[in-house]
Amino acid sequence: MKLRSSVLIALLGVAFIVALQCLWLYNTYQLLKDDLEKELTDLVEESLLKERDLRLDLFYADSTSTALEFDGRADELTRFNEALNEEGIPVSLVQVDSIAKEILLERDITNEITIDLVEASTGRVMATSNPRFKLHFGGFVASQAVAVNYERTHGIRMLVDNPYTIIFGRMIALIMASLVLLTLVIWSILQQIRFIRQQDKIATLRQDFTYAMVHDMKTPLSSIIMSLRSLRSGKLEGKEALKDKYMGIAEDEASQLLALTNKILTLSRLENHRLELHIDKVELRSLVDDLIQRFTLKAGKDVSFDTELKTPFVMADPQYLSEALSNLIDNAIKYSGEKVRIEIASHETFGHVIVSVKDDGLGISPEDLKVIFEKFERGEATQRSKIGGASGFGLGLNLVSRILEAHGGKVDVDSVKGEYSKFSLWFPKETKTEEV
Repeated sequence: MKLRSSVLIALLGVAFIVALQCLWLYNTYQLLKDDLEKELTDLVEESLLKERDLRLDLFYADSTSTALEFDGRADELTRFNEALNEEGIPVSLVQVDSIAKEILLERDITNEITIDLVEASTGRVMATSNPRFKLHFGGFVASQAVAVNYERTHGIRMLVDNPYTIIFGRMIALIMASLVLLTLVIWSILQQIRFIRQQDKIATLRQDFTYAMVHDMKTPLSSIIMSLRSLRSGKLEGKEALKDKYMGIAEDEASQLLALTNKILTLSRLENHRLELHIDKVELRSLVDDLIQRFTLKAGKDVSFDTELKTPFVMADPQYLSEALSNLIDNAIKYSGEKVRIEIASHETFGHVIVSVKDDGLGISPEDLKVIFEKFERGEATQRSKIGGASGFGLGLNLVSRILEAHGGKVDVDSVKGEYSKFSLWFPKETKTEEV
């Protein structure tokens, strides 16, 4: 429930940030649009002034023309327009259009435009410079109408097609900055969600691991206590065979607890970079024979071993090599039926000595193959133990993987569910170690 609440809050935070960014960009867009409308209005006035100067040059070029007279009722632009209209030289929309396009081109704006003569009161278009002007998907933006007569009943306006290319072009830096900021925020929140999930998973794994460890340690401890009580009670005096049996039980169970303790300590040293390897030339035959003898006695089921040691030696730490192979053999026996055949082999390839352990047991599913080397992978050992599955803590294969990394090698696995599993340990032929 806590995880869901944290994820929900994080997602709401992302949604809120996205909404704020969108609102900010929308307001910026509206401001830039208003600025563009004002810019176009100023541009229309500038174009009309230049067009007026052209008409004045035309007027004074006529030798019969007299000086223009004004009544002072209007501003400079409208009074000249009125006077020139009376002289038969009206505003040329085509000329204004051409001048406006030149000015826009200087500002790197190539959008299609039209100049319209409109009624100020109704906005009705009375004449246009570009009868073929056609609005596209992006719509248009229009300047305010600039009056061209005393009464201000008529005005000139400019329409620019698809103005969004202009506006968004001016917003590109803001848009890119917003996208980068938004990406960083979303990435940070997703990392936070991932971290929360990992913490939740670790907490669950620790609980399951603690339960499984206590549950599985309880049995050997109980056996040791029971054996010691029987030996101490004196009831076994004169019964040497039974006494040896109980002593053997206590010794085996104590060895099992010691092996688990050593496994946990080894992982701790590996994680804290305090594992010291003593690399030596290890004779595989004697080491493998010792392991076969040990597991044949303690297996509790029909186990047969085949060996094919084409390479008799390997450069490794004898103790940790033995521990890695012990974990693989133990798993082969544990995850099999009432009968299992285990093949132990070695050979050289690509500058490595490969020591492999193969069994004809239960095999591993493709899904489990992706996670079997992770620490506490057997985190659900509690559930499997309850339904009669093999117990464990998910430490064995993780330990094997880390031991091989410390040697500068690797471990890989090939398995078909219901048929076989084969683990291959790759040891460099030359002495090479790595901290893990």
